[in-house]
Amino acid sequence: MQPLAEKRVVSGLPGVAPRLLLDGQPLLSAHEKTWPRWARPGLLVSGLRSSPERRHVGCTSCPPDASEWEKTLATLANYALTSRRAGRILAAGFRSRAPARLEGVGCGDEEDQALAPAEGVTPRSLVRRVLAAKLSNPFRRAAGFLVLDIGSSSVKLAEVHHGPSGPRLATLDMAPLPPTVVQSNVVQDEGPVVDAVRAIMARRGVQARQVITAVPGPAVMVKKVLLPAQTGAAVESAVLAEAGHLIPDSLDNVNLDYQVIDLIEAGNKMEVLVVAVKKEIINSYTNAIRAADLEPVVVDVDYFALENMFELNYDPPGGHPLALVNIGARYSSINILKNGRSTFTGDVPVGGAEYNDALVRQLGVSPADAEALKQGRAAGGADPAAAEQVLASVTELIVEEIQRALSFFWTAATDEPLGAVFLSGGPARMPGLSAELKQRLDCVVEVADPFRRAQVERRVDRLLIEASGPSLAIAVGLATRRPGDK
Repeated sequence: MQPLAEKRVVSGLPGVAPRLLLDGQPLLSAHEKTWPRWARPGLLVSGLRSSPERRHVGCTSCPPDASEWEKTLATLANYALTSRRAGRILAAGFRSRAPARLEGVGCGDEEDQALAPAEGVTPRSLVRRVLAAKLSNPFRRAAGFLVLDIGSSSVKLAEVHHGPSGPRLATLDMAPLPPTVVQSNVVQDEGPVVDAVRAIMARRGVQARQVITAVPGPAVMVKKVLLPAQTGAAVESAVLAEAGHLIPDSLDNVNLDYQVIDLIEAGNKMEVLVVAVKKEIINSYTNAIRAADLEPVVVDVDYFALENMFELNYDPPGGHPLALVNIGARYSSINILKNGRSTFTGDVPVGGAEYNDALVRQLGVSPADAEALKQGRAAGGADPAAAEQVLASVTELIVEEIQRALSFFWTAATDEPLGAVFLSGGPARMPGLSAELKQRLDCVVEVADPFRRAQVERRVDRLLIEASGPSLAIAVGLATRRPGDK
């Protein structure tokens, strides 16, 4: 575990004091201003690697005249000692400015650490989680993995367990990101991403460390190529040779993958899907994940995560082709499926941020008020009728751009008429958007439900699903993957 960023100095933990006592004395006194150096939470982590017989959790120079509350703090650490999950929760609840690693911090002459609860964690909730973890079933299943959808306006995180019946979401949450964090498909500032991820994990008590994520479609080159049917290493050589003609940049500067998807012409030709993304882009996402002390194990593309979400929740489509459209903050991803297979992918440079920008520009409201107006709430003293007119004009713009793109894409992909469109993303529920698109395309247009068949544990926030379901489509699609997948 890497040292976490400093926030502020803690000023006692009064929320704990009235509830945990030793010989009638409070666990922590409200007037205490700092943690004793030997009893700081960094040692609580090192205690996980210490023997249970050590009274003060791995500290070899514990002062014999330690106060009762100091000894009790060490007792709480020992309480978490025999439960690795409890100890991790306890450690995740704090931030430290120590230059040393949190695991194995000693006493000696080290500088005192300024400590504060992590964002979203209260002392009461932290202690409750530690106690619950200690008392929980010791035979509980091991932690699964995380899916992380880092968008241009928010980050969505889910903890997933795979079983015989498929993926099950054990935790689900999201947090906003400043608009400057992800620009031009690159994570420009890791800090807000790291803070958001750590806050969610601390708030939800998440233990998994392996992460499956996705890069945005506009950052990716996706091509289908026909090659002579081959096997083994010859396939990779043929793909690399073909990619050299397809990719304008040097192959040394890109991450490239491929998948043989079909054999045609009596088995003499193979259809290969080639995917390439600049290393600079993919590294910006994986570096942000590593900065949060997590391990990226699979990097997908949002086009294909969208397809997996659909396959998880809907029966295989028959008849006419259908389009999956995920409307993000700054762009919309499109994946056209025919006979259950992706035949075309592309993007439209419009998204939900168009609403906010238009409200700020035309009504002179703040970005926060614009977001409230977009959600149908009064804000900024703006005339509701004027706000509705602005929103309607943006909806018409987005519909027009999606219609134009779909007309081009499905003409390039197939000569059959489009049978249905499934919308996802936060703006998919904007008033009038799906109805207007249905009228223009003359086909079924439906807002997709990523949780129609997805398995979700009871502890997952149902209000979050109801309020933000379509915006979680990419995260649900990523949940169908597994660590170790190609």
